[in-house]
Amino acid sequence: MEGYHISVNGRHITSFPYRTGFVLEDATGLAVKGNIDVHSIYASSLPFTNPSFAPQKHLEMQSIWKAPALLPEKPVELFIGILSAGNHFAERMAVRKSWMQHKLVRSSKVVARFFVALHARKEVNVDLKKEADYFGDIVIVPYMDHYDLVVLKTVAICEYGEWPEEYYPPYANGPGYILSYDIAKFIVDDFEQQRLRLFKMEDVSMGMWVEKFNETRPVAVVHSLRFCQFGCIEDYFTAHYQSPRQMICLWDKLQRLGKPQCCNMR
Repeated sequence: MEGYHISVNGRHITSFPYRTGFVLEDATGLAVKGNIDVHSIYASSLPFTNPSFAPQKHLEMQSIWKAPALLPEKPVELFIGILSAGNHFAERMAVRKSWMQHKLVRSSKVVARFFVALHARKEVNVDLKKEADYFGDIVIVPYMDHYDLVVLKTVAICEYGEWPEEYYPPYANGPGYILSYDIAKFIVDDFEQQRLRLFKMEDVSMGMWVEKFNETRPVAVVHSLRFCQFGCIEDYFTAHYQSPRQMICLWDKLQRLGKPQCCNMR
């Protein structure tokens, strides 16, 4: 079903359509009107303004945060692709100021890049282009951003369809996954030869591609609860749904304490 939907106790109550330039995470509140008997309401950490906006407030145009130059004589050992929305200026800045300062990233042994599609608001795209030109760590893909098209940030091609089978293939659910070089090369080769099957959900598509690779070469799938899907746990590998402030805090704790610890503030 298209649009945003609100359910209470498992029952669908109402819905409203997508609006150009609006994503649900931009909402700072919820108003409910009508013949409703409200027993209780609980809300936590609703921001007054979304930190993603006002790039002039959140972007720190200092050379220390620029991506290091890639040198041909230094092979890249790990590439990290980060899916990002055009107006998430604060989130990208928090990443630059936290784990992208790791010595492996600064030495270019590990390379990290944000993959960003065009935003519905022209002024956001103007600021995004300035950000990309300055920091050198953004890849702008040439289509309008939409959840159904997230997969195109992984493989730039303009066709997708509904999943025709009864079950999804096994796939990584959460904040990220790690692929070996041979699997990544297999995906690129299939894409270049127009054999790559696509689905609009990026994580399901990746599961489908790995499943196909597994038909000819065995894949060792390693999972750990430390790849946290619901937020943050102590001694995490990855933490999900973290605000810009939390990302900076996580990095600070890792630097000071030498081990991953969570931050509770938003």
